[in-house]
Amino acid sequence: MINGHLLHPAGPHRPASCTQRNSAPYELGQRTSFWVAAGVVAHTLWTSAAPAMTYPLFAEEWHLTHTVTTGVFAIYPIVVAAVLVGFGDVSDYVGRRAAILWGVGASLVGTLLFALAPDVLWLFVGRAFMGIGVGLTAAPSVSGRSPKLSVSRRPCCSAVPSFNMPHCPRG
Repeated sequence: MINGHLLHPAGPHRPASCTQRNSAPYELGQRTSFWVAAGVVAHTLWTSAAPAMTYPLFAEEWHLTHTVTTGVFAIYPIVVAAVLVGFGDVSDYVGRRAAILWGVGASLVGTLLFALAPDVLWLFVGRAFMGIGVGLTAAPSVSGRSPKLSVSRRPCCSAVPSFNMPHCPRG
Protein backbone atom coordinates (compact mmCIF):
# COMPACT_ATOMS: atom_id res chain seq x y z
CA MET A 1 0.00 0.00 0.00
CA ILE A 2 1.31 3.44 -0.94
CA ASN A 3 1.57 5.73 2.03
CA GLY A 4 2.89 9.25 1.87
CA HIS A 5 1.99 12.91 1.77
CA LEU A 6 0.80 12.80 -1.87
CA LEU A 7 -1.78 10.05 -1.53
CA HIS A 8 -4.27 9.45 1.25
CA PRO A 9 -6.64 6.51 1.70
CA ALA A 10 -10.06 7.37 0.31
CA GLY A 11 -11.79 6.34 3.50
CA PRO A 12 -12.30 3.43 5.82
CA HIS A 13 -13.32 0.24 4.12
CA ARG A 14 -15.25 -2.27 6.13
CA PRO A 15 -15.96 -5.33 3.99
CA ALA A 16 -19.04 -6.33 5.99
CA SER A 17 -20.61 -2.88 6.03
CA CYS A 18 -22.88 -1.31 3.42
CA THR A 19 -21.01 1.97 3.23
CA GLN A 20 -20.38 3.17 -0.29
CA ARG A 21 -16.72 3.43 -1.12
CA ASN A 22 -15.09 5.97 -3.39
CA SER A 23 -14.34 4.52 -6.83
CA ALA A 24 -10.67 5.46 -6.51
CA PRO A 25 -8.61 3.69 -3.86
CA TYR A 26 -6.71 6.90 -3.05
CA GLU A 27 -7.49 10.58 -3.03
CA LEU A 28 -4.95 13.26 -3.72
CA GLY A 29 -3.97 15.56 -0.89
CA GLN A 30 -5.06 19.20 -0.94
CA ARG A 31 -1.72 20.54 -2.18
CA THR A 32 -1.41 17.85 -4.86
CA SER A 33 -4.99 18.48 -5.98
CA PHE A 34 -4.20 22.16 -6.34
CA TRP A 35 -1.17 21.46 -8.55
CA VAL A 36 -3.09 18.95 -10.66
CA ALA A 37 -5.84 21.54 -11.20
CA ALA A 38 -3.20 24.20 -11.99
CA GLY A 39 -1.60 21.82 -14.50
CA VAL A 40 -4.94 21.21 -16.19
CA VAL A 41 -5.56 24.97 -16.43
CA ALA A 42 -2.06 25.41 -17.92
CA HIS A 43 -2.87 22.62 -20.37
CA THR A 44 -6.05 24.49 -21.31
CA LEU A 45 -4.14 27.68 -22.02
CA TRP A 46 -1.43 25.87 -23.97
CA THR A 47 -3.95 23.92 -26.06
CA SER A 48 -5.79 27.08 -26.98
CA ALA A 49 -2.76 29.18 -27.94
CA ALA A 50 0.17 27.04 -29.10
CA PRO A 51 -1.23 25.64 -32.38
CA ALA A 52 -2.14 29.11 -33.66
CA MET A 53 1.55 29.83 -34.30
CA THR A 54 1.66 27.05 -36.88
CA TYR A 55 -1.32 28.24 -38.95
CA PRO A 56 0.79 30.46 -41.24
CA LEU A 57 3.16 27.55 -41.85
CA PHE A 58 0.33 25.24 -42.87
CA ALA A 59 -1.26 27.98 -44.98
CA GLU A 60 1.99 28.55 -46.86
CA GLU A 61 2.83 24.87 -47.32
CA TRP A 62 -0.66 23.76 -48.41
CA HIS A 63 -1.67 27.02 -50.14
CA LEU A 64 -4.69 27.51 -47.88
CA THR A 65 -7.00 30.46 -48.36
CA HIS A 66 -7.58 32.94 -45.56
CA THR A 67 -11.09 31.52 -45.15
CA VAL A 68 -9.84 27.99 -44.57
CA THR A 69 -7.15 29.21 -42.17
CA THR A 70 -9.80 31.19 -40.29
CA GLY A 71 -11.98 28.08 -40.20
CA VAL A 72 -9.18 26.05 -38.62
CA PHE A 73 -8.78 28.81 -36.07
CA ALA A 74 -12.55 29.13 -35.44
CA ILE A 75 -13.40 25.46 -34.99
CA TYR A 76 -11.65 25.34 -31.61
CA PRO A 77 -13.68 28.01 -29.72
CA ILE A 78 -16.90 26.81 -31.34
CA VAL A 79 -16.32 23.26 -30.09
CA VAL A 80 -15.20 24.47 -26.63
CA ALA A 81 -18.38 26.54 -26.27
CA ALA A 82 -20.58 23.67 -27.50
CA VAL A 83 -18.97 21.19 -25.09
CA LEU A 84 -19.25 23.60 -22.15
CA VAL A 85 -22.93 24.25 -22.90
CA GLY A 86 -23.79 20.63 -23.68
CA PHE A 87 -21.52 18.75 -21.31
CA GLY A 88 -20.35 21.33 -18.76
CA ASP A 89 -21.91 19.36 -15.92
CA VAL A 90 -20.63 15.93 -16.98
CA SER A 91 -18.29 15.87 -13.97
CA ASP A 92 -21.38 15.89 -11.72
CA TYR A 93 -22.31 12.51 -13.18
CA VAL A 94 -18.97 10.80 -13.78
CA GLY A 95 -16.77 12.63 -11.28
CA ARG A 96 -14.12 15.32 -11.69
CA ARG A 97 -11.28 12.87 -12.13
CA ALA A 98 -12.99 10.97 -14.96
CA ALA A 99 -14.05 14.18 -16.73
CA ILE A 100 -10.52 15.58 -16.51
CA LEU A 101 -9.00 12.31 -17.75
CA TRP A 102 -11.43 12.17 -20.69
CA GLY A 103 -10.61 15.78 -21.51
CA VAL A 104 -6.86 15.28 -21.32
CA GLY A 105 -7.24 12.16 -23.49
CA ALA A 106 -9.25 14.08 -26.10
CA SER A 107 -6.65 16.85 -26.08
CA LEU A 108 -3.88 14.30 -26.56
CA VAL A 109 -5.71 12.77 -29.53
CA GLY A 110 -6.26 16.26 -30.96
CA THR A 111 -2.63 17.23 -30.49
CA LEU A 112 -1.43 14.06 -32.23
CA LEU A 113 -3.88 14.54 -35.12
CA PHE A 114 -2.80 18.16 -35.46
CA ALA A 115 0.92 17.35 -35.32
CA LEU A 116 0.70 14.47 -37.81
CA ALA A 117 -1.79 16.13 -40.16
CA PRO A 118 -1.21 15.19 -43.82
CA ASP A 119 -3.95 17.58 -44.98
CA VAL A 120 -6.26 20.34 -43.78
CA LEU A 121 -9.10 18.00 -42.74
CA TRP A 122 -6.83 16.56 -40.04
CA LEU A 123 -6.23 20.09 -38.76
CA PHE A 124 -9.97 20.61 -38.36
CA VAL A 125 -10.44 17.26 -36.61
CA GLY A 126 -7.40 17.80 -34.40
CA ARG A 127 -8.56 21.26 -33.31
CA ALA A 128 -12.05 19.87 -32.67
CA PHE A 129 -10.61 17.18 -30.38
CA MET A 130 -8.54 19.84 -28.59
CA GLY A 131 -11.75 21.82 -28.09
CA ILE A 132 -13.51 18.76 -26.70
CA GLY A 133 -10.62 18.21 -24.33
CA VAL A 134 -10.57 21.77 -23.06
CA GLY A 135 -14.35 21.84 -22.76
CA LEU A 136 -14.32 18.68 -20.65
CA THR A 137 -11.43 19.77 -18.41
CA ALA A 138 -12.20 23.45 -17.90
CA ALA A 139 -15.18 23.19 -15.54
CA PRO A 140 -14.02 20.36 -13.26
CA SER A 141 -10.46 21.67 -12.94
CA VAL A 142 -11.57 25.02 -11.54
CA SER A 143 -14.76 23.99 -9.76
CA GLY A 144 -12.97 22.08 -7.04
CA ARG A 145 -10.45 24.83 -6.41
CA SER A 146 -12.66 27.90 -6.33
CA PRO A 147 -13.31 29.48 -2.94
CA LYS A 148 -16.83 29.15 -1.62
CA LEU A 149 -18.65 32.39 -1.08
CA SER A 150 -20.30 32.94 2.26
CA VAL A 151 -23.92 34.06 2.38
CA SER A 152 -22.92 37.66 3.02
CA ARG A 153 -20.51 37.72 0.04
CA ARG A 154 -22.72 36.34 -2.72
CA PRO A 155 -22.50 38.40 -5.91
CA CYS A 156 -26.27 38.91 -6.09
CA CYS A 157 -26.20 40.78 -2.80
CA SER A 158 -23.90 43.52 -4.04
CA ALA A 159 -24.98 43.54 -7.70
CA VAL A 160 -28.72 43.98 -7.17
CA PRO A 161 -29.33 45.41 -3.69
CA SER A 162 -32.81 46.73 -4.47
CA PHE A 163 -34.45 43.30 -4.85
CA ASN A 164 -35.83 41.58 -1.79
CA MET A 165 -33.65 38.47 -1.65
CA PRO A 166 -34.02 36.44 1.54
CA HIS A 167 -30.49 35.05 1.42
CA CYS A 168 -28.89 38.49 1.08
CA PRO A 169 -28.37 40.34 4.36
CA ARG A 170 -29.46 43.95 4.61
CA GLY A 171 -26.79 46.42 5.44
